[in-house]
Amino acid sequence: MVGAYSHSFILGPHTPLSLPLQRLLARNPDRLLEVGAEFPAAKMHREVLSSILKSPAHELATPAAYQSYVDTVLEYDETERVVYNYDAFIGSRKNALMDGFFYPSMETKIALLRQLTLGQEIALFLCIRHYTAFLEVELQNNELFGELVTSYPDQIDFSWTHFIWRLQKAWPEALLVILDADTLPQNWAPVVSLITGHPETHLFQNIGKYPASCLADAGRRPYLKSMKSKAPGSITEWTDRTSAFFQEFGTQDAILRKVIASPWKPDQVQHSKEKYDADMVALRSLENVVLARDLNWEAQ
Repeated sequence: MVGAYSHSFILGPHTPLSLPLQRLLARNPDRLLEVGAEFPAAKMHREVLSSILKSPAHELATPAAYQSYVDTVLEYDETERVVYNYDAFIGSRKNALMDGFFYPSMETKIALLRQLTLGQEIALFLCIRHYTAFLEVELQNNELFGELVTSYPDQIDFSWTHFIWRLQKAWPEALLVILDADTLPQNWAPVVSLITGHPETHLFQNIGKYPASCLADAGRRPYLKSMKSKAPGSITEWTDRTSAFFQEFGTQDAILRKVIASPWKPDQVQHSKEKYDADMVALRSLENVVLARDLNWEAQ
């Protein structure tokens, strides 16, 4: 008998969610077990998945293939929810904008993963920010992004809607949850709760480490001291107190701005933000797409 699981997949693109989430969940396996959740060891999971997804599609869509997969990556019999964190689910970072659009190999990669998990409950978590901010982070490592800056706005429309439409079409049964990268630090505890199903993520060990790293330098020590001296009593209280520190001290400057001036003109940044806001309105009309900003965190 094949077990039924709830799967939470963390997808790219180049999301700030991935690495801090990996570190947090790896540090709190006992907390995850409290709600029947598990975070497979990232290296092991990636190697197993890469090997299995090389099988022909018709072999992947069998109960035996799926059971072999979960038997390999899962450690606990009581596991009901599994969290996977691997940006390459939708393509490599190096080829993210080849051929003039985002992740050209996404449909091919997603099709195999979809076949493997047919009949399971799937939630995809996509963490995005407006395009000029997204591309700015990548400029140091990818020459193609620099070419996009100089050709702006001719080669790209700075909208996420087409990419998300493609993702939804590639995996129509999955629930797609859109997260805001710019407000991720302030909402870190409720986001982790949403992904793991744990109602008390404010009690996770090192839950304040990622928000502290995003705060302006002057706010980090006071924030960590405040949280340690009087632990928040709920996720809502954690979020309120964390948000207050960001309002008072602001966020850490982006790495790129510490090295070179931003390549974007003010009107380009403004246009990018307007496109992002328009995207959020448009995405609300798509079936099986949920914006985290619309959720009542207290109900999670």
